[in-house]
Amino acid sequence: MSPQEIKYPSNIGKWPTPGRVKDRLKRRNPAPAIIPFIEYVNSWMYRYLSGQSHLSLQGITHRGMHFYHEGAKQAFGDDWETKLESHLLNYRMTSLYSALTIMLAIMSEIEIHFKYGLNQRCRYLWTFVGKHSDITKDFWETRYSVELPE
Repeated sequence: MSPQEIKYPSNIGKWPTPGRVKDRLKRRNPAPAIIPFIEYVNSWMYRYLSGQSHLSLQGITHRGMHFYHEGAKQAFGDDWETKLESHLLNYRMTSLYSALTIMLAIMSEIEIHFKYGLNQRCRYLWTFVGKHSDITKDFWETRYSVELPE
């Protein structure tokens, strides 16, 4: 923080969204190598989670299906209750693995930056969770399989 920001913390502003972080990083000379990963996170996870949080049409449809049985009947047709239960289970699993992936990513970024010597533990967790989640596996393959050396 600059002396001005310390003196007047209200001037600091909000933490930038991933898209704005990417834009700020692109202005640097030379641009950091992490930009493609930030673009990946922004296009994949941030948009999905933002839509869920701010209840975009997709977010409302995805979440609201569990509370609006008439809509579920129209969307799933016959046997809608079984299909709705399956949809809810899938929604819960996606939420769980999204949260685990974000936690693993934060933990890995800390390890990459500070080099605490926990690469093997990070790699193990990525591999273990990645066996059960395509979301986690994609993150692992996109960044962490290379950034967390054996």
